[in-house]
Amino acid sequence: MKTRAANGKRRTTGDLDAVVLSFLRAARCLLPALVFLLPAPASGNWYDAAFPLRRPLDLVTDAKKVDADDTAVAEFYAPGVARPDAGDIRIAADDGTPVPMRLLQFGPGDRVRVVFNPKAGELRHYAYWGNKSDKLSAPKAAVINAGLIVETKALANIDVGGPRQMAQVWEHSGDVIGTAVIDRLFLGYNPSYYDAPSISRITGTLYSPDDGEYQIAASIDDRGAIRLDGKDFLVVPGFPEDIRFNKTVTLPRGAHPIEVYTVNGGGDWRISVGWKRPDSPRVEPVSADAFGRLVRTKVGSLEEHKKQIVADVQYAHAGETILDDRSSYRIKFETPTGNARNPRVTWDFGDGQTASGDHAEHVFLTPGVYPVTVSLKSMQADDKRTLRLVVGRDPLRMTEPQVDESIVQAPIIATYDPSKLSPAQLAQATRICARARQPDAMFKMLSALCAVTKHPDQQWATDAINDAITTADEKNLNAELAAALSALPPQSNLHPKAATLYANVLLWRTTDFKQAAAMLEPFMARDSANLKRLRMTALLLDQHLDEARKLLDQLKDDDDGAKRVALSGAMARSIEFFIEQNDLETADEKWDEWQRRFPSTLFDGYAAMLKARMLQRRFPQQAAKVAEAFALALPTSPYAPQLLDFASKTLAKSDPAKSDALRKLLKQKYPEDPLAQEN
Repeated sequence: MKTRAANGKRRTTGDLDAVVLSFLRAARCLLPALVFLLPAPASGNWYDAAFPLRRPLDLVTDAKKVDADDTAVAEFYAPGVARPDAGDIRIAADDGTPVPMRLLQFGPGDRVRVVFNPKAGELRHYAYWGNKSDKLSAPKAAVINAGLIVETKALANIDVGGPRQMAQVWEHSGDVIGTAVIDRLFLGYNPSYYDAPSISRITGTLYSPDDGEYQIAASIDDRGAIRLDGKDFLVVPGFPEDIRFNKTVTLPRGAHPIEVYTVNGGGDWRISVGWKRPDSPRVEPVSADAFGRLVRTKVGSLEEHKKQIVADVQYAHAGETILDDRSSYRIKFETPTGNARNPRVTWDFGDGQTASGDHAEHVFLTPGVYPVTVSLKSMQADDKRTLRLVVGRDPLRMTEPQVDESIVQAPIIATYDPSKLSPAQLAQATRICARARQPDAMFKMLSALCAVTKHPDQQWATDAINDAITTADEKNLNAELAAALSALPPQSNLHPKAATLYANVLLWRTTDFKQAAAMLEPFMARDSANLKRLRMTALLLDQHLDEARKLLDQLKDDDDGAKRVALSGAMARSIEFFIEQNDLETADEKWDEWQRRFPSTLFDGYAAMLKARMLQRRFPQQAAKVAEAFALALPTSPYAPQLLDFASKTLAKSDPAKSDALRKLLKQKYPEDPLAQEN
């Protein structure tokens, strides 16, 4: 049996990576439940009234009973923790009996990760927090008897060698920034939620079921190493699509300490370790049972001591729109209203946007930690809760994100108040609405984006403007586009790129030559030949020939010698070719390059003829206006009669009166020209 890889290559099921995705899918049901928490009826004794908040933790296990030496892991949000380090978190059984626990990680946001030893025979436990006392005694520490502990540290230099060097680097890399307990060495994301360069140490016990020979193989992204039974065992320099990094060892039945080190430069974090047991015909992922029985939990709704109406932020990842290397995240929110009479729910998503209703859907335009606040009002009581929510890719779908097309997120974004968005959010919103071909929302976001003076990511903002120009071209909404771009202040750090884009819109889309010249005037003190050339063009088209020639004096052709005519002519002929092939995008690029290299050719007239022909296919009105303006500005050019004739014929059907006026002008100015003889 064979499977097909993403790149189209075939590989056998003996290759370790071939089964990664199927195992990840199967493992999803075992991952901590963070979203759409199921409401659980209040039950059990309250551990301590000094801990006002709690969530139920229901153990998920196939075992007939739960033992006190089992290891359970839970991950949940705890809004309202009393201590900065979440040291007020406690775990207790359903009857209020505290159990041994260990806080693995608090943050980012209000996210909490704990491990605990459950009370024997009890499937329901509770996580408590909110005790503000400064005299809290530490809980009894949990004994981790199953699973693997992942500890992550920041790493400045990822150039690390073998197992022993990795162990030394990890020991000397500072404080642990994230800790988790996992059930197997088979993951597609960093459980510490850290995406910068890092080194992780994974420790646990590997239980070999039989005496015999084991082939152990691994793939680790970016690279890693394995120590087994306290000895260097295997170096893993990457994550290939096969089992090339492997080693065979004879193991007696029983427990074997294992250490796995991973070095990651940021981005994808993947680890896959498999083995071929004495009784197995092929290498397979090491199952969770080989690391002991780790008990997962299902997390329930927030409860507050002696309160019936409790506002709770519950959420589910719904989709992700990916544009280049940036993503926006659609999340569905819900708060249980329970027995509340006439409930009224409002939301503040922490990014300046709001909504109402017990169910809400929101798009976060950039990743980060957002203070999401839900307010619940009813006839009995009111409640309000703020949760610091970590927004990013769904950790349950790190390798296979649920992708939204832009059209899915654009209608939600269209309701946003752009004045409350950051420059990065405005750029993302503009791009999504442009890709979704939603011009009203696009122009609203674009206007706000252009009004910003300082953009932290100039290229991303410029890309947003380009996307808006493309959509406006398709929809023939260039007047609206120019209005939005008019918000660009001269001191914007998007210039000169933004000024160039805006000038081209004014010149060739709205043909507002006067406005183009005025807009570009503040930039003439800059040493920008391109902006000077554009203003020269605008002045020429606006019939200010002398001023245009003054700017030409500041510009130089690439070659003033004998080669000039040959090079310029060759470039002009290449533009003609692309026009004839209807490749107008390439023709336009070549025309711009021609004018940058040989700006003096603008005054010959043929450059105007070629530009008008390019515009004619999609923007006939603009093409005619450009041709007329060039002809009037350069009446002695040999191309002036052709330009007037072109303009007249272009408008023959759409504007007969204007067409006749241009024909009359042609005959008056150039009565001897053969084109003037045509009717």
